[in-house]
Amino acid sequence: MKHVFSKAFFLVVVLVGLYMAQDFFIEPTGQAISPVIPSEIGPRTEVYFCPQDDCEAVFTRIISKHIKIDCALHDLRLDSIIDVLVEKNARVVVDDRYISYVQSRIDMLKFDTTSQITHNKFCVMDGEVVITGSFNPTENGAEFNDNNIVVVHSKTLAKNYQDEFDELWSGVYSGGARVSNPKVVINGQLYENYFCPEDCISRGSGFTPGRERVIELIEQADSSVYFMTFSFTDDEIGDALIDASRRGVEVKGVFEKRQLSEYSEYDRLEAAGINVSSDHNKQSMHHKVFIIDENIVITGSTNPSNNGFTRNDENILIIHDAWIAAQFVDAFEELY
Repeated sequence: MKHVFSKAFFLVVVLVGLYMAQDFFIEPTGQAISPVIPSEIGPRTEVYFCPQDDCEAVFTRIISKHIKIDCALHDLRLDSIIDVLVEKNARVVVDDRYISYVQSRIDMLKFDTTSQITHNKFCVMDGEVVITGSFNPTENGAEFNDNNIVVVHSKTLAKNYQDEFDELWSGVYSGGARVSNPKVVINGQLYENYFCPEDCISRGSGFTPGRERVIELIEQADSSVYFMTFSFTDDEIGDALIDASRRGVEVKGVFEKRQLSEYSEYDRLEAAGINVSSDHNKQSMHHKVFIIDENIVITGSTNPSNNGFTRNDENILIIHDAWIAAQFVDAFEELY
């Protein structure tokens, strides 16, 4: 009888364990995620770095595979990409600073004419694929500047980016609805997604804004924080890096030299004993990247600055994946 009871008890434990495993995913921090977070299985996320990976060819190849394409871009001046967007009858939103090159070439085109900047660099395709990162589809962006492209296969993220594009297309700039799914698990890895300014500044309890999430992840770092930033003027993020360094975390960073000024965090971090350097690219080091514990990557279009978080239209993508982080670490080490 005891033997039968033991088997039954063991079976109950196993079934309960399986049930709980279905309902919760454990973050790298050890925190259980609510079962409402979507989970997907699909092709692996792709990462490319400019100029070494021929980003013009990569971008053109990816968008050419799809039928329905919507792009929110800061700048657009590559003929090969414009030709594909025209062929696909894509909808495109571009900042009005770059109206002259594309105005007569793309029919489905709108410009942000407000005083803030449409600074996104994303396309959403067929409701299932997103291209984002720091890459502007221009000659400098592809051939001279240091940039990254991330291609994510996810219906959940695609919906987030589609919702954001639809707001921009309807003329809603520098604001709008909060992101519908700030977290999604893709192939067992956690992704976080925010759009600035609406998701990046405090709007009441129950939601951690994107800017605060960046600070939080730096504060939770155990071993290392590496960063490569075009414009970095946010004092609180600078404070978080200084505090991390003081508690023994290895902090290293690369700044774009042309953005160094009295407002830059470069001097503060250097004075605190943090290993920082200015980039040696004759053009621009254009990344907006933080790498936490060689396991988490923060990327997208958002510079860690007041305008980046509170004024411009931007996006942040946070990827909890050591394989992807390793590729960004390699890119960082080459620049550093």
